Amino acid sequence: MNCNSAAAPLRFEIPEAAKILRCSRGHIYNRIRDGAIKAQKDGARRYISAVELQRYVAACDDQQSAA
Repeated sequence: MNCNSAAAPLRFEIPEAAKILRCSRGHIYNRIRDGAIKAQKDGARRYISAVELQRYVAACDDQQSAA
């Protein structure tokens, strides 16, 4: 394995996820609470996987297309 290669992150902390989605941390926590986004807990911190962020964005796109 090449240690110098930059790999894409597999998971993001809540502030990072909020920045990626261009929304507030509060919005992310609300989506976690209502089950729209599934977070992972590791110790005291919560993380959202890159796959979960992609799934959430696709679900939002599907909802807008249906409206």
